[in-house]
Amino acid sequence: IDNNLVAVQAQYDFRIYKSVALGLFIGAGDVFEKFSDLALEKIKTGYGAGIIYEFKKLIIRVEAATSPEQNIELIITGNRAF
Repeated sequence: IDNNLVAVQAQYDFRIYKSVALGLFIGAGDVFEKFSDLALEKIKTGYGAGIIYEFKKLIIRVEAATSPEQNIELIITGNRAF
């Protein structure tokens, strides 16, 4: 059973209007049973872009993400801003 995880993600958001921003992101990671099983060639990557709407105390993100192993996925999330 793979009980260990190594992951990293970076994201850059830039505002294009008062309450609208565009975001670009990339991530990489892998799961493994023993540290000796971790290998750079097994690390999976993903990347994507999205649009972020900010309404007072609510943030809505609509993003499209893909990876070499998968098709494009659409992700829609809503989070409260602190």
